[in-house]
Amino acid sequence: YNPYVGETFADVLADEINKRCPFIDVYSRMDIKYYLLSKREILKRHFPELKEAELTKTINELDPVDIGRELGVDKVISGVIYDCHTSHHRTFHWWSSVVEAEVKLIDVDSGKVEWQNRMRLRKKFLSWLGTAEVLASKMVKAMEKELFYR
Repeated sequence: YNPYVGETFADVLADEINKRCPFIDVYSRMDIKYYLLSKREILKRHFPELKEAELTKTINELDPVDIGRELGVDKVISGVIYDCHTSHHRTFHWWSSVVEAEVKLIDVDSGKVEWQNRMRLRKKFLSWLGTAEVLASKMVKAMEKELFYR
């Protein structure tokens, strides 16, 4: 179990978007971390009685569209990791990794989902991170094809 799979996949996806779609400006995850840290400090200042777990829960429940509005962006990418694991077949001694994710591209002005895709990928003899990189590439290719080459 890796609690940082979502963050890692987000970084891989952002890198893939930067590589394949140079005409799109992508906020780095570090910029988002600074934004969330400032939100956390504001909450601490205004609600000193909140415990760390409550602060974390509140920050995690922020709407990505609201964050996008505050940052002044046009679109927000949000996603969910449904499965991510590496397994070993004890009889034949091969191993494989599975990653399943859903990604949504949301228009900040309207709040509507402009593009959505859920994919599952299994790769033999590849780590979960390598599999996530291949999946991110497939997702960005699909997004690019559906949004920019209609």
